[in-house]
Amino acid sequence: MTSWYLDSADGVDVDTGGSQAQPWRTLAMAASAVAEGDVIHLKRGRTWNESFVVPVDRLTLGAYGSGAAPVVDGGGAAITIVAPGRDGTVLRDLDVRNSGPAFDCVSIDGGSAKVERCITDGGRMGLHANGDATVVGVDCVCRNQANDGWDSSDHARLTIRRTTFTNIAPDAPSNSVHGDAVSAHGQSSITCHECTFTHFRRLASINDTSTSFHRCDITWDLDRVPHPYLNAMATTDFPVATGTRMLFESCVIRMLGSTPGVLLLPSNGGTIIARNCTLYSDNDNPGTGVNASALAAPFTGTAPGTLQLENCILGLGPGVSPGHYHVFRAGSYVRGRHNAFNRNDTNRFFAGSDVPFAQWAEAHEINALDVLDLGFVADAPMSAADFALLGSSPCRDAGDPTIAPPDFTGAARDGAPDIGAYEHLADALDAAGREH
Repeated sequence: MTSWYLDSADGVDVDTGGSQAQPWRTLAMAASAVAEGDVIHLKRGRTWNESFVVPVDRLTLGAYGSGAAPVVDGGGAAITIVAPGRDGTVLRDLDVRNSGPAFDCVSIDGGSAKVERCITDGGRMGLHANGDATVVGVDCVCRNQANDGWDSSDHARLTIRRTTFTNIAPDAPSNSVHGDAVSAHGQSSITCHECTFTHFRRLASINDTSTSFHRCDITWDLDRVPHPYLNAMATTDFPVATGTRMLFESCVIRMLGSTPGVLLLPSNGGTIIARNCTLYSDNDNPGTGVNASALAAPFTGTAPGTLQLENCILGLGPGVSPGHYHVFRAGSYVRGRHNAFNRNDTNRFFAGSDVPFAQWAEAHEINALDVLDLGFVADAPMSAADFALLGSSPCRDAGDPTIAPPDFTGAARDGAPDIGAYEHLADALDAAGREH
């Protein structure tokens, strides 16, 4: 293994260079010299206005020195960094940019790669994994993409941990199909752990694939983008495709703003499953019927969508209008058990028919805890909301013990799990003397 050093300001591309004492200037020079297993170090605080094609397996592209992460900018003329079928590629501590809306920041075309502590900024997409690629992203930031954030297609497998997605497709027109923080299609998969999502048109859409979110913090503010989607999370499944599924476990999911929207919307034969999640809306859209906002609404499309809620809290904030539903059903399937809802009125569910709610709920295996106060530490204002449970919360120990994923903080649940994203593990008093 050889370590090569680059300095875009003071380096010189000569055959005798490449050392820290005599660094090269360009990525092109390094690409012509590296062998399998080598490491290329880019000097912090410097910028490379060029693209880079990974030429060998097990190549690491990282940083050295002090200061801001080195910037690699494809300049809108090409994909910034491409790994074509290479195994063991590592990108670490880089700021990867692309100023053109037609090209990606990073593309992993087959093989395997790990992306650590990197920023993907601008471009068509931040990262695109395809062609049977296996990619792991850890402690990254994805922002300012024109189309979508990170994408998986054509049998690729993308695992994302502790990564922040923000400002995805903020300028997309109302007729655009883009704006997903993550997207998956073509029998690929995306798994997100402990990620944060803010300021996106839609969290995810998937087709013919599976996507899961574990212990993620998701905020969908419909007033932060000019043309948000009707739905934050949707599944689409064409008649020729099978197995489309989106899973949420121990996630906190918020909906804000005044534009109509739906958080969970399975459709066209797809399935959304939420387990031990806290879904909360402070959306004050005054619409009714099909124009109303809802925490969840399975729709039919080409085939019925399926919504499954298990050990979930569905909360409506004090500012939410009467026309806002917990669950709005229109011709699709709903299943639920051990869920908690905080308003006992006619707008909690809308079944799309004149069937009495109790009869409809029983037929669809819905059982729920009806309470006026869900027992959060603080649910208002949303900027300071804390959805951990007070000791007095009716959601404590009310969950299905057969469904017990680790809670939002990563703590194991006890034998009688709580409903919602948080598990109440110890009794203490807050500043107001309340048990929490």
